[in-house]
Amino acid sequence: MAKVDTLVLLVNSLTKAEKRVLNLARSKGHDEKDYQILYRLLQSQQGGGDEVKKAFLKFRPKASFDLTCHYLYHYVVQKLIAYEAEQDVENQLLDSYRECKVLVGRGLHDECFKLIAKCRTKAESYEKFDLCALFDRLELQLLNQFEFWDYSEEELVRRMGKLELAVKKQRAIDNHYSLYHLIRHRQFNQGPTRTEREKEKLNDLAFNELQANVGLLKDSYEARKVHLLFQSSYFWMTANPRSSLKVYFELNDLFESHKRYWNSPPILYLEHLRGILNNLRLFGRFEDIPHFIDKAKAVVLEDSRAKLAVAHLRVLFESYLLTDQKEYAKAWTHLQENQSILTELKAGLSVASYAELQLQSAFVCHKNGLFREAIKELAPLMNLGRTMAQLPSYNAVRLLMVMIRYDMGDFEYLSYEIRSFERDLKNKSGLRKSEALMLKTIKKLLLTNDLSKRRATIESCQQELSILKRNANEWLYMVSLDMDGWLAQQV
Repeated sequence: MAKVDTLVLLVNSLTKAEKRVLNLARSKGHDEKDYQILYRLLQSQQGGGDEVKKAFLKFRPKASFDLTCHYLYHYVVQKLIAYEAEQDVENQLLDSYRECKVLVGRGLHDECFKLIAKCRTKAESYEKFDLCALFDRLELQLLNQFEFWDYSEEELVRRMGKLELAVKKQRAIDNHYSLYHLIRHRQFNQGPTRTEREKEKLNDLAFNELQANVGLLKDSYEARKVHLLFQSSYFWMTANPRSSLKVYFELNDLFESHKRYWNSPPILYLEHLRGILNNLRLFGRFEDIPHFIDKAKAVVLEDSRAKLAVAHLRVLFESYLLTDQKEYAKAWTHLQENQSILTELKAGLSVASYAELQLQSAFVCHKNGLFREAIKELAPLMNLGRTMAQLPSYNAVRLLMVMIRYDMGDFEYLSYEIRSFERDLKNKSGLRKSEALMLKTIKKLLLTNDLSKRRATIESCQQELSILKRNANEWLYMVSLDMDGWLAQQV
């Protein structure tokens, strides 16, 4: 990705608080610097990197655009690193580690040893065992420099034992997460087990996970969390949705009873709630969705910095709740009722989150036959050019645009849109099978008016889509664009 495209995404992901921290507004009585002009253009331009470059060179024709991009990028990143350090325990500890190195360099060894002891205790209380090991190693290096003066061998062995134990604990956590990542990969790419061989492989993985869960850390927060995550995926793959959801509820109780581990804003907890909500969608447990939306709303009462993230989650899943049940008229009413909050969200959200909302808004318009309004919702995303191509929702935006143009009968523009989409796909990996199948089907439908051939093409596509529904990723994606419903309309 070009540096300017990275900058477009980076600048548009900033919250209001982060923008204040950057302090990039022009000072009174001073000329605007090159990087300040670029920052202002990145905020105001609707297009992608090429449009930003043209606008910048109009203001500064003799300036180096690439150098200005690099300078602004490093300026923003360094400011954000400093800002994040205030909100996150891990970043605070890493800053303290750097402080220790500075103290050593200045010969302030006593102060350094005190800071190491304080940080080591804090790291252990938050189960940051990799950072415990980092401080243990630094302490041993310093003791070695002093030739272990006034240190008995027993005390040295005890210190080395602390380091070894911290490394073992971190390795145990990493191994546990490795097993969880493996089952998640199978869950999203394979779906529920169907053959005896698949069941055998899954049970082997589950046995290894049970062994991992009885080690050094079986009662720790981190071990309990990853164990419950694994169990939820396991029950889902064995076609036991009731048990899977029960485990997710246990996991939610664990999160809520350990709020001291939350960052500010608690993004990890909100992502956990998003996981629960998507699982409820997968299992068709729509009656439970409002309860967990309320859980997200409650976060704002404890952390005002989470306001935008919670509002985004609420509006999005309230809309999904309606469209998943094909209540499109109600979804349109919901969209109208939330216009003020949508305007606020679009101004304060990252480009990726903004694109997610725009896509759902366009889908609601499309299902209500408001094709022009749907295109209007997608147009700002299409205008982002290469920047948009880096976002997770890019393919969905392009495919929905193709479906809308088809429904409008705008076949001349549709041919151009499909060619453009296919060109972009050549440079982009990770195309979903359902996307490729829908694009292939639409191209076939454009080539014939024969009713029997069209029906055969659609039925073939529907059969292949029904097989893909076993894959959780594909199923949610198909529901989000109502591929089955769209195909049925074409018959």
